[in-house]
Amino acid sequence: MVYYADITPPLIECPADIVVPAANGFCESDVDVSELGNAYVVDNCAVDHVDNTWTPLTQYSVGNSQIQWTVYDAFGNSATCNQQVTVLDVEYPE
Repeated sequence: MVYYADITPPLIECPADIVVPAANGFCESDVDVSELGNAYVVDNCAVDHVDNTWTPLTQYSVGNSQIQWTVYDAFGNSATCNQQVTVLDVEYPE
């Protein structure tokens, strides 16, 4: 009997970084899941699933934040990448 093990991790390419304005009167912004895009993933055997650290109702503060994407293959191997979210303060001070 021959057994084999897949030790090759999958490949992942994060969606493009995104830039959003802060909400009027606030120093943060909501980022909707539709704004994130989709990671490109491929594996030599089979991709099991893809996760990211985005959560609903998260407020991203002015500046840079990271969303981490992770792909898992059917044999437990994984790979990660980071997507940058930049929130800009575009409102003039009063």
